[in-house]
Amino acid sequence: MGVATRRSSANKISGLILKKKRMETVKTEHKKSELRQSVAETADFNFEEKNNEEVLYVLYGSRTGNSESAAVLACDYARYLGVEAYLLDMKTMIPENIRFAKNLLVAVSTHGEGDPPAVVEDFYNYLHGEEAHQQEGMRYSVLALGDSTYEDYCKTGHDIADRFNKLGAKEFSPLLECDIDYEENAMRWARTAVEAFSETLPKKNPVKGKTFAFEINKKDGDFDNAFFAPVLSKKMLTGDASAKRTMLLTLSLENSGLTFKPGDSLGVYTTNARMFVDKVLRTLKFDGTIRVEVNGEDVLLKEALIKDFELTVLTTVVVNKYFEVTQHPELKKLLDDPELTEHYCETRDVLDLVEDYPAEISPQQFVSILRKLNPRLYSVASSEEQNPDKVDIVAGLIEYTRSNRERIGVTSSLFSDRVEDGETLPVFIEDNPRFRLPEDNSTPVILIGAGTGIAPYRAFLQEIEKTERKNPVWLFFGEKHPEADFLFKEELEKYLSDGVLTKLNVAFSRRSAGKKYIQDDILEKEAEIIDWIEKRNANIYLCGNKRTMAKDVRNTLRQVFINQKKISRDDADAILQQLKADKRFQEDVY
Repeated sequence: MGVATRRSSANKISGLILKKKRMETVKTEHKKSELRQSVAETADFNFEEKNNEEVLYVLYGSRTGNSESAAVLACDYARYLGVEAYLLDMKTMIPENIRFAKNLLVAVSTHGEGDPPAVVEDFYNYLHGEEAHQQEGMRYSVLALGDSTYEDYCKTGHDIADRFNKLGAKEFSPLLECDIDYEENAMRWARTAVEAFSETLPKKNPVKGKTFAFEINKKDGDFDNAFFAPVLSKKMLTGDASAKRTMLLTLSLENSGLTFKPGDSLGVYTTNARMFVDKVLRTLKFDGTIRVEVNGEDVLLKEALIKDFELTVLTTVVVNKYFEVTQHPELKKLLDDPELTEHYCETRDVLDLVEDYPAEISPQQFVSILRKLNPRLYSVASSEEQNPDKVDIVAGLIEYTRSNRERIGVTSSLFSDRVEDGETLPVFIEDNPRFRLPEDNSTPVILIGAGTGIAPYRAFLQEIEKTERKNPVWLFFGEKHPEADFLFKEELEKYLSDGVLTKLNVAFSRRSAGKKYIQDDILEKEAEIIDWIEKRNANIYLCGNKRTMAKDVRNTLRQVFINQKKISRDDADAILQQLKADKRFQEDVY
């Protein structure tokens, strides 16, 4: 496929993103080089050489780069004001050196359901351990970043602040939370927190005659650097009788320079379907040709809704913002009940919100309440050892009807209707060191997954088959119908017969012989599971839906320990937490 054809296909998918993003890259190129220079200052840093009472340290723990960008902004602004400031990375610093910090800003992200990212774990575990030093005399402020589609989306930031308090430190400027639309709050925090500290710290060399460019400059890795991967094939994995469609997509990575490991994810940049955007505009009685301000630029409302904002996913943050603007009395009743609000968000989209709670709102106000449209992540379902120039992903298409309206997820419509074989998708690889096969090639693994949660395990099995690994593998897989929903049935049965897969337990919740869930299989095999974990030192992996399957499996594993070891619930929780701390219980839930 030629370059011109690939770019044409990319434009079909991404609308007007390319031109805008490339302009932003040119504008921020110089700043990014400054960012890298600032980060380099953390190497071999000697705290004892500094007058720490007069120094401001800016510490970040970043998985995707957002926390780092916020920290760099705060550090640069402090230096602009003349404050002696240094940038620190949780990934590389010696954790106990935090005892030297008397004035500290912390920008830290949360991974999934409240966990610290892998790059933060060493610092987080030290701070919450018995060896942590008291921090009397420390003043601090925290920026907590996360994704509000998860309930505890800023938990790591709150945990660190709470722990500092218990160690005797004092919050000097208020903690601020950030959703994925983090830029505005991050800039507000950087300004507020830095200025608070600058009032009490000496100013040695303030910058004069220049205005500080107060803006977030993201790290490399945005849309500009996406690889436009040709779609080699699309295959339906589920049968006609299935209640849902699950698709296997194979993409070419030839000449991309991208590499991946089993457990990593493929990120796909997407856009909202134009027909769905038209429905939103009609409901709100908006003219799509009027202009709104997005990221400091005037853009057409319709184009902004297509390429910039989340419409098919609703969160409590968006609902709260909508209420702040509209003051809809019935919406207030919904928000007064957190459980009802969470259920509403799980089953509705933005169009539902404006239909269920109609109110006067301007186009600019409307876009101001929306989350930005983030790329979607899919566990890679293949190993580079199988074919380094291709990558497979498994996508469960979100398609259902409610209130006489057909619903479809943003990438579901893209994969099923808006991209064909030979066309391209803008993609990137998201590293996931928290979900890896054991370093020891002989350590047994217990893999637990339902539905599309099988994807990373297929990559694991391919890796074991094509390498010298000898890991015994016990797979628990669950779905609805054995005839229509047994994903990769032939492959798994062949792995079992070839010895790549040691044991296979499958559970189907809609089979004619009676319902069965993964949890039932786990309880039936609980004695052998304990044997694998305690005597054979097996690692446990969990992949699937965070709100249902993952929660049920955690509870079942807890019950296994209670039953087999005759211990309390608290003791069973402690065992699971220790397995997690030892990286022997790894989760990838969504």
